[in-house]
Amino acid sequence: NELRYSKDCVSWLEQGACRTINGTSFVLVDFSEREEKRNIVRGLENLLNAGYTPILAHVERYSDFGRDFSPLADLRANGVVIQIDAQSVTRGFGLGAQYRCRKLLAESLVDIVASDAHDLHFRPPDMMRCYAYIKKQHGTDYARAVCLENAEHILTDNTSGKDME
Repeated sequence: NELRYSKDCVSWLEQGACRTINGTSFVLVDFSEREEKRNIVRGLENLLNAGYTPILAHVERYSDFGRDFSPLADLRANGVVIQIDAQSVTRGFGLGAQYRCRKLLAESLVDIVASDAHDLHFRPPDMMRCYAYIKKQHGTDYARAVCLENAEHILTDNTSGKDME
């Protein structure tokens, strides 16, 4: 499940009220789109300190990061996994989200691209179009890593000692 961050998240995870991904240490976590950058950083650090590996969901939607992604680079260096939505790359969530996604991709700060699809009509997966864009702009290896391989490594907990591409 995607976990909306709260100060109680760690206890929810420890009690089993919320789950990690496939029983691994990875936790898909999101914040309010208007959450302040310092609160996002603090929340992710809380999860890291508790032994979890946060996957920061749809990072392109957090407007407080603006155009300065250095805090994301620092979080990533400390073990946070950065995820963006395929629809954001292809403009499904607006021009601002698309711009931030493309900048994150250009700076190689993306670990996973996911669909965040809710249905096939209003919020379809759009993964193939997103993959095609990443492959054309950044190469096949990066496209395969962020659209397929890194997620497979997380699901199988096959990430120890290996940085995500």
